[in-house]
Amino acid sequence: MLPLSVALCQQPARCDGVKLSAVSCCVTHIDELPAQFRGCGVVYLSSNSLRSLEGADQFQGLRVLSAASNLIERADDVVALLNCPQLEVLTLEGNPLAQLPNYRARVLALLPRLLSLDGRAVTAEERARAAVAIQAEAACTAVMLSNACLVHKLAHASRLLQLHAELRRALFGAGARMGALMLPTAVEVDVLRLLRLWDYEGSLGDRERAAILGALQREVVRVHRQLARATAELKPGGGRLTALQSWDVAYSQVMLAQQRTITQLIESVNASQAAAQRTAHDLLAGAAADAQGRQDAAMAGHRLER
Repeated sequence: MLPLSVALCQQPARCDGVKLSAVSCCVTHIDELPAQFRGCGVVYLSSNSLRSLEGADQFQGLRVLSAASNLIERADDVVALLNCPQLEVLTLEGNPLAQLPNYRARVLALLPRLLSLDGRAVTAEERARAAVAIQAEAACTAVMLSNACLVHKLAHASRLLQLHAELRRALFGAGARMGALMLPTAVEVDVLRLLRLWDYEGSLGDRERAAILGALQREVVRVHRQLARATAELKPGGGRLTALQSWDVAYSQVMLAQQRTITQLIESVNASQAAAQRTAHDLLAGAAADAQGRQDAAMAGHRLER
């Protein structure tokens, strides 16, 4: 753990009162700084081990900040920059955050006063689209989470049906003692009622929800990379999708894959339900035949005794 203040005190020449440069200094966090460092308007913190920009708001006159190639993962990790009203130029490329869906839109929605992000000028059109992109992403994420929860419930229902069928065979099959004592019931798992009443999504804890959302986000990023490679191979030199369009396509592809999985699981549930019904019918018919056979044998024995 190396605070920024320690790195600066070890090498005071890195700050001249206007510009601060602590590049590749293994800095892990921005702690409280001595007053002589806080007046800098230009701050370079690239190639360190920062996981958050908390503390950057100490630079009240901050206009230019480079925090490229650090370990910043979420937009929430840069919220301290909301308290830097003069910030115009920001560099975050090389951080995990920069790989997230609609990364530029996320940052611009958070910091609408930026004029440049990662060396690219921010246009009025891009700034206007940022909020729309974030809203669309939130809607897609909600649908994907709902789909993921439905996949979980359908998979559970399919396993439950198979388990019930196996239990029936074990309890009422040939040679089973239970079959000699009672007839098997024909009651099946009410899958529709189970799906309707089981609020799996509502029962998720914060950590479970975050884990599912993280997995979905990683899948979107993976599909986006595949699309980028495919587009580059098919259309070298031009005709590529814009950043926002490519993320929209990636989200659509992931949701389409989820729908295919849901369809397959519904077919599996229907097949399991039909198989369970056949099993129950066969066992019931077999048990009834056995009972009739025992009754006939008893009556025959009674006649012989007479």
